[in-house]
Amino acid sequence: MKKIVIPGEEIKSRVREHTYEDKGKTYSAVYGVLIENEGKGKIVPLKGHYLPRKGDTIIGIVEDVKYGGCMVDINTAESAYLHTERPYKEADVLVAEVMDINELKEAKLSRDRKLPKGTLLEVDSVKVPRIIGKNNSMINMIQELTGSEVIVGRNGRIWIHGGDITKVMDAINTIIEKTHVSGLTEKIKKQLEGESE
Repeated sequence: MKKIVIPGEEIKSRVREHTYEDKGKTYSAVYGVLIENEGKGKIVPLKGHYLPRKGDTIIGIVEDVKYGGCMVDINTAESAYLHTERPYKEADVLVAEVMDINELKEAKLSRDRKLPKGTLLEVDSVKVPRIIGKNNSMINMIQELTGSEVIVGRNGRIWIHGGDITKVMDAINTIIEKTHVSGLTEKIKKQLEGESE
């Protein structure tokens, strides 16, 4: 069963994430979709800020070049540091991995590569798992049916290069609007194929 919950709404099923307890009762801490199954449940937030996690793939924008590295805007309050020998310049777009995070939630990046000129989208980071899909199913299908190369960063940035960029953007907008709808992959497939007929 799925239903929309708002902050402060009581949750009857057992949910650990995105909730708080008060006087033995559990309440939603976010605006999101509650998915319940046999007394257990989970809340998928519909809005949220990106918090870097070790191993995350992110898309960053170079803010400041330093000796032996650079400071990178990764769509968080604090910039991340990238130790690299690559000759980056300010405003370059790159894809990298979060290597480490300190107690202030500042990230260190590694495994970077510069991205060529492309289209950069920003979406709410909580929508990213739906855009990627289970085992990359959604994003692989979008790439296949549009001929575009698409990289989705966990930090809510999406880089699109080549192929039918408009179709990719339309598909991503549909996913964002209909995150909570079941059978979404099939709907997106029909949308992409329908437009190409």
